[in-house]
Amino acid sequence: KYDALIDNHCPALSTPSRLQHLIQTRGLSDEYMHVVRSRFEQHRNSMRTLGGTGERLVHVPGLRAHSTPHASLTQRSGTAKSFPVVDGEGTTNKAAMLQRPKDAQALPAEASLFKAALACSPDWCNSSLHMDCQELASKRVSQMEILSEDDFGPSGEDLASQWQRTYRRIEALWHKCQVPPSVRNAMCMGPFAQVTPDGLYHLQIHLADLINYHSQTSELINDWLTRETLLESIRCAVALGVNDARLGRLQNDLAKLDRLGSKLVSAIGAWSRQFAHVAVDTTRDGRGMPELGRGGAAGPQASFVWAGRDCIERIQADAHALSRAELHIVGETLASRASGAESEEGVWLSNWSFLPAPQSARAGSGSSVSPTLPSPCPLVTATVATKQFKVNDVLHEGPSPPWYSQRIARSGVQAMRRGRR
Repeated sequence: KYDALIDNHCPALSTPSRLQHLIQTRGLSDEYMHVVRSRFEQHRNSMRTLGGTGERLVHVPGLRAHSTPHASLTQRSGTAKSFPVVDGEGTTNKAAMLQRPKDAQALPAEASLFKAALACSPDWCNSSLHMDCQELASKRVSQMEILSEDDFGPSGEDLASQWQRTYRRIEALWHKCQVPPSVRNAMCMGPFAQVTPDGLYHLQIHLADLINYHSQTSELINDWLTRETLLESIRCAVALGVNDARLGRLQNDLAKLDRLGSKLVSAIGAWSRQFAHVAVDTTRDGRGMPELGRGGAAGPQASFVWAGRDCIERIQADAHALSRAELHIVGETLASRASGAESEEGVWLSNWSFLPAPQSARAGSGSSVSPTLPSPCPLVTATVATKQFKVNDVLHEGPSPPWYSQRIARSGVQAMRRGRR
């Protein structure tokens, strides 16, 4: 019997609308979600050249927090039993045996690419732009008002004056936006070399690009600071009964966090595609980072980094932790995770207020979320666990959710094909 779900040569079924219709009409259970997501990934990959939903970010499936096969089985509990990697006679499947060495070899390369992308992208936590956003938020002044103050010079300004004014603006934005030295050197050797009308024209184009980069990055930082405030409010939530009004506020905060997370994932994806040329510094770590125009590669894409962690990976990991009511690991930074690797038991106790938090975690977090909080009450954890976040939905138009495993999806397709013979 034919099943279009496992037919890779039927691209029409990979569209989100048809997959959603298939889930509803066939009543697919959780163990089929890996297969459905694999078909949606096929659609995203086919749309990648068009710059649509398939435009993959710097994130690599299987390398996020909680994106291991164990984490996949935790959320999709029936997957392992329904889709075993062995055949019905108890012998190891040959296709799985042939695929394992390939996956083992691909994992270090993907990990190297992921680390290189983080190293080559600027960290916006405690940056000059971060401080400006905090100061302007307190004064309730928009970034565009500041940027538009010196965009236009006096009427009748000569060429040398325009060139000097544009030069000063560009140098200031280079510092604010952490533009890599390679871009600065290219401009200094080109339009900055001589005061000419053509050089001024290219400087004005570069200035407009920097202003747009500055504006969109500031919006992302402001949204991220708002998200940090929501996370802190959720982690500190307390309720004494089912009729407590604070439970309603918690549900509103969870809904706002869900909407803001989806907005950030989409905005960061567009930001990374548009501003990779002024955000990525390949001189920091060029391993595995393709260069523009070589071998048909699209060039390195920027990653929006905050306190040493990729923000989209952080959003998905936090949503995955909240869906399991693990409030003690929500908002973990790179420093706290590193300290947890050194002393897992001590950090676990400090997160639950049995021991004081390590000094490295307190000093290096760079985040508004405190790592030391009292144990959450059962009503709060139950309310948080019932929330389903869109960033981890099976048909979310973005990077693969943490629970998705390509290995489990491949095993599921093989099991479904054997069952239809």
